Amino acid sequence: MSSPPSDSVQVALRIRPFVSIESGSSQCVHVSIDQTIQIGSDDTGPKFRFDHALQPSATQPQVYTTCVSDLVDACMDGYNATVLAYGQTGSGKTYTIIGPSVDAVLEE
Repeated sequence: MSSPPSDSVQVALRIRPFVSIESGSSQCVHVSIDQTIQIGSDDTGPKFRFDHALQPSATQPQVYTTCVSDLVDACMDGYNATVLAYGQTGSGKTYTIIGPSVDAVLEE
């Protein structure tokens, strides 16, 4: 059995893409390559760092590889793991877990 991951709790953030009724809006949350997000359109907004921060363009395979695959491997080795999607209504929880199309998931 392999050893468990070094961090018992990790936090990932995925910024969902705009939905059709939001088209024409400007992005107010920006993701940096160092897993930091910044609120606002200039450098004066607050910044927050996460274990993983994913752009709106992140694909389902990227989300899985980045955030979930190590947890699945740990489960297969006998460790407990949980993936929890949390946020307000319309924030992208279902989009993050299932992807852009429920029908596509059901076909797989």
